[in-house]
Amino acid sequence: MTAINYPILYQRDYSRDFPQPIKDATSWHWPQRATAALPLLSLHRSCRVPLSMALSGARVITQMAATLKAVKRKDMTQAVYQFFHSCLTTAAFGFLFFQPVLSYAVTSFSDLINDMNELKTFASIGDGWGACNAFSKGMLDGLFLASILYGSIEIVAVCATIQIVLELYNSGKHFKNGDYFEGFCQGILAAAHLKEAIPQYKLLQWKYETAPLLEGALRRNKQGFVYLDIPDEQIFSLLKYCDKMGIEPPPYFKKGMAGGHISVIAAAEKTGKIAKLGQKFSFRISHADSFDLGSKKIHLVAVACPELEQVRLEQGLSRRLGGDHDFHITYGIE
Repeated sequence: MTAINYPILYQRDYSRDFPQPIKDATSWHWPQRATAALPLLSLHRSCRVPLSMALSGARVITQMAATLKAVKRKDMTQAVYQFFHSCLTTAAFGFLFFQPVLSYAVTSFSDLINDMNELKTFASIGDGWGACNAFSKGMLDGLFLASILYGSIEIVAVCATIQIVLELYNSGKHFKNGDYFEGFCQGILAAAHLKEAIPQYKLLQWKYETAPLLEGALRRNKQGFVYLDIPDEQIFSLLKYCDKMGIEPPPYFKKGMAGGHISVIAAAEKTGKIAKLGQKFSFRISHADSFDLGSKKIHLVAVACPELEQVRLEQGLSRRLGGDHDFHITYGIE
């Protein structure tokens, strides 16, 4: 098992971060509007850690308050349930300082448990729509958790689709109820997530239409750079499916260079004898991603391979290159 440190999607049940107010005709309903507006911040990845920090802190307070209320009512079952979730949220808050991906995973696990509990409640009272909504949210939280812990383009594509459908549904529901601000925010989220999902759909199409052999041999060059050697054709076929003007292949194909590869150990990292050199390793495609590097934009495909993590660990190194960088295939520079 491995963990994807930079999940392309971001899924959180914001409604659990704030206490739900009693709705009346004059109130501003700030918690409801906050849960609609705050997800817009998560579209910018640099905002996710501080946003999660603030919301996890708010959720701990909300859940501890619910725990105390349950104790006051002498409802010990509910008190233990809320206290358990407050412990999970406290752990998620702590993980944000050194391993944000674990924080996202713990929060999703907490949301998943709550979704299943709501599903059971709605099913017991015969509320079909409520049960369907709880099931949909639970499936989305479960898939998001799986996309982090396992890493698979199929899971990411399904997760993105469900996320977009739910956001469109919620947008329409808010507009129907006269909650135009919330409906507008949900509509923006759906459009933004659709834009993020398109590269994932193209990557999934590339995988099934080209049927690439997702494996490579472990190599080390004279400078000490260790990499997984993959066919150069995969890079050029990825560029074709990207179908975007201005993207060029990375400068890895000159004589004496690695060509298509997945970086495993940098030349600057000291290594001893690696018994697995020459062996073949299989990997999974997780998702398509891109980031700015100065005046250039780098396009890549994140991959999951626990065996490569083990190669680094056997050399006394961190699991990931650079401490927390996902293994990846760089296929284009814009």
